[in-house]
Amino acid sequence: MARFLPDATQDQWRAFDELQRRSTSADNAWRFVNAFADIDITGIAGQVTAPTLICCARREPDNNFEQSRILSALIPGSRLVPLDSANHLLPDQDPAWPRFLTELDAFLGVAAAAER
Repeated sequence: MARFLPDATQDQWRAFDELQRRSTSADNAWRFVNAFADIDITGIAGQVTAPTLICCARREPDNNFEQSRILSALIPGSRLVPLDSANHLLPDQDPAWPRFLTELDAFLGVAAAAER
């Protein structure tokens, strides 16, 4: 839990725990974590042609921001947005939440225009 929401309140942690319990079985969650641990897309990331926005908290545990920076460099034309947070999942009370929404809205407007 602390990995995804290190700055969360106890209530937010409880709500996230409950969401996880309701959304999948323990067995499926274990398979999901194991499968994602082995994914390496560095060899194919350069083939992405879709508009790509990567948002990542600068202070995330496990050096995720550096991983996001590397991924952004591999995907042509992608845009990396650093968020001032430690949370991987942003609660709406997180100070980075408004910036995330602004960036996402702008990206979706650009992506929609590119499809036309």
